[in-house]
Amino acid sequence: MSSSKVLHSNSVSYRSPIGVISLCFSHRGFLREVTLMNQTISTGFQENQISSGPFEIHGHEDAQCKCLEWLDEYFEGKIIDHNRLIDFIDMGDLSEFSKTVLKTLLKKVSYGQVISYAMLSELSTGSTSSARAVGNALRHNPFPIFVPCHRVVKSSYFTRSNSIKGVGGYCGQKSSFVKEWLIMHESSNAADKKP
Repeated sequence: MSSSKVLHSNSVSYRSPIGVISLCFSHRGFLREVTLMNQTISTGFQENQISSGPFEIHGHEDAQCKCLEWLDEYFEGKIIDHNRLIDFIDMGDLSEFSKTVLKTLLKKVSYGQVISYAMLSELSTGSTSSARAVGNALRHNPFPIFVPCHRVVKSSYFTRSNSIKGVGGYCGQKSSFVKEWLIMHESSNAADKKP
């Protein structure tokens, strides 16, 4: 897969099939925020969205390069471990509840798997009664794709024979087309790789 990257001192823009992804890093080199700039699904890239190389890398090359390599592998359809980048993600500004939810999601929900908000609530807190709070924590997830909140869906998803419609919102947006695309991307790649 071809991708274009522009690296600046503390930010990186990455062109992907779901639009431009902006990665912001702290002065210490930790990933602080991921923003989906223009959520559009495409089969190819528009050449004028991001200027192409040569790439200037200033500062924290290791974290930036690892995150970009991870995105390349993810969009190429490789089944990858989301925990691989945990050392580069800065969750310092999040509430303890949000940290618990996001870390549980990283550890317990595998590539190609989906669970409900209630299921993640039970895994995170031992009770399904926090499902709305879990949904709120995921709505404000500052690391979409890297911390795969797209794998958490409404309970009705499971009663509709896993219909991709009705998965719930994504990144605070009512529209779910990016979430649907990510779920389908992972499930088709996971199915392709089974023995």
